[in-house]
Amino acid sequence: LQSKGVASSLKHYVANNRETNRGSYSSEVDRRTLEEIYFPAFKAGVQRGGAWSVMTAANRVNGEYISDSRFLLTDILKDAWGFDGIVLTDWVGTHSTELAALAGLDVSMPFRANSLFGTPLLEAVRAGRVPEEVIDDKVRRLLRTMGRVGILDGIAQTEGGVARTREHYDLARQIAADSMVLLKNDINLLPLDLESSGKILVTGFSADRLFCLPGAGGSSSVNPRYEVTPLQGLQNLAGDKVVYYPVDALAGFQPIPAEVLEEQDGIRGFAARYFQTSRPEPVRSRHSSQPVVTRMESAVDFMWEMKSPVEGTIAPDFFRASFSARIIPPVSGSYTFRLTSGGGQAGLYVKQWGGSPFLMADSMRDSPVATTEVNMRAGEPFYIRVEYSKFRGDASVRLEWMPPMDEKDRMATFEELAKVAKEADTVIVVGGLDHSVDSEGRDRTDMKFPALQEAIIRTVAAANPRTAVVLINGSPVEVGEWIEEVPSVLEAWYPGMEGGNAIADIIFGKVNPSGKLPFSWPKILADSPSHKLGREDDDFVYYDEGVFIGYRYFDTKGVEPQFPFGFGLSYTEFEYGGLQIEPNGAKVKVSFTVTNVGRVAGAEVAQLYVGAPEGADDRPVHELKGFRKVLLQPGETVTVEMELEPDAFATFDMAQGKWVVPNGEYRIKVGGSSRDLPLQEKITRGNL
Repeated sequence: LQSKGVASSLKHYVANNRETNRGSYSSEVDRRTLEEIYFPAFKAGVQRGGAWSVMTAANRVNGEYISDSRFLLTDILKDAWGFDGIVLTDWVGTHSTELAALAGLDVSMPFRANSLFGTPLLEAVRAGRVPEEVIDDKVRRLLRTMGRVGILDGIAQTEGGVARTREHYDLARQIAADSMVLLKNDINLLPLDLESSGKILVTGFSADRLFCLPGAGGSSSVNPRYEVTPLQGLQNLAGDKVVYYPVDALAGFQPIPAEVLEEQDGIRGFAARYFQTSRPEPVRSRHSSQPVVTRMESAVDFMWEMKSPVEGTIAPDFFRASFSARIIPPVSGSYTFRLTSGGGQAGLYVKQWGGSPFLMADSMRDSPVATTEVNMRAGEPFYIRVEYSKFRGDASVRLEWMPPMDEKDRMATFEELAKVAKEADTVIVVGGLDHSVDSEGRDRTDMKFPALQEAIIRTVAAANPRTAVVLINGSPVEVGEWIEEVPSVLEAWYPGMEGGNAIADIIFGKVNPSGKLPFSWPKILADSPSHKLGREDDDFVYYDEGVFIGYRYFDTKGVEPQFPFGFGLSYTEFEYGGLQIEPNGAKVKVSFTVTNVGRVAGAEVAQLYVGAPEGADDRPVHELKGFRKVLLQPGETVTVEMELEPDAFATFDMAQGKWVVPNGEYRIKVGGSSRDLPLQEKITRGNL
């Protein structure tokens, strides 16, 4: 990235692991846990990656705002790690002037003349409360960064750049396919043979859905030139063999009735606000202008065909509308929302102010319908707001829901789906989550798999044993109720603009899956160490699990995950052997072989773990210290070499305030996941 004159920014420094109240809560975490768990990625980004900027998180650490912390910004980041770039805040600005300036904050974003790093900082320097040499250091860091990106040389920031080329699209497809993780493949259902596959039924809420929409996911949202849905990708490869069955009809959607909405000024319904605009405006969570008309509406269900929502007051060319209400759920359970937009964009929000959209429906991007599920409790008010913006054509917006169904009604509704699934040779169900829950600005409150999607999967699997599930999501879900009923599951994450083509590449074997899980996948949320051991309230998050987070906890405590850290299947098989350990002073050279014993070429991510000495109960049973991806032809063997630095055996001793390597026998472990380590050998280490 930086070789092209673009400064990278490591964010969010540090211990930023919750979105709720993210601007003020305090992460209560001890020094050892910071050093061993939360510092290493930032340290590597600074020392090995040479990052040019670091962005502070908005939260506090041990009661102190990070942008005010001299310990974090100067003692650790700048002095201990040697960082010579700029430290800047996220777009919330600094919480102080003199304290932040002396702590090591260089830039407060966004800049405003009356912000705390504007006139107040200038006045603090003039009064001698902030020495000029402190400002000099900040200026040097800014100039250094400006020089690195070419600004001081007058180089235009777009000079030499190209975008939206075929090479970019091919790379997006390759990256998406390489990242996907094959979680299950009983009876070797996948890959499907393109020539003999027969009729392929594709269904599921995410089968023909776009995820790359403006605002979706918060800051992580992207807006590419196009996006290939899973259905389109499968059709691109298999053509007419692919038959699509949309599942929206199964839900029995209807407009949200006024009787379940809280009264506003004595009327049950949505508080509507209509705005006049002079041009198309993207949907946003806040409005700076004042509404032209305000009134109550019984439902969000409008078709403004060649006309204005408020005749004689608002011109029909361009306008915005906002509808807010509080739902009083009649029963507890999983409710399914569907938002439909015509002639523009619509967003569903679940926060009164700010936040990213819970759903986005964008008819300008061929994604006019968005659907998701949410759990609500009977009698507990649930705030919703729909924002609509007219772009062109006939304007329309519709919000519908499907309340929880009892099992009898659900089974009757799914009879047609089961019939269609039974007639197919293979069924592919595409589901998972969406940016209504996987998003900046809010935390997931559970790991439940959407109930309606589970019913669809189980219905299809009962009708057709050749059922594969493709999951699109960014975080784990509880799959224990249905995963035993299907032979194959592919984790596709949020695969981006070429995602549909990449999924098809995996399904039909054009690409052999090689992705590995970057986290331990719990069976249930209660198994997760941060929930099992940690505590939190609105103002504090207590890191009581310490260093026992993720696989360090699951593997040490013997808790069985749904899938272990580093796990991922392939269409071929690999064998490990020939482990050799060669001490070289303070370093250790580790070598081993990996052999492709299957019938197709494939890539394996070999993982190297270091196990703590016996009796070291305060340390995880093992920790990942290296990995290497190797591509092998059938029958091919390669030798993999890795070198362990002394810190691979070290732990941070809080009493001494430094890293130490306790004497003892450490176990070197090598394999394909944290729970599959066939090669193991001991080595004696200690402070040298």
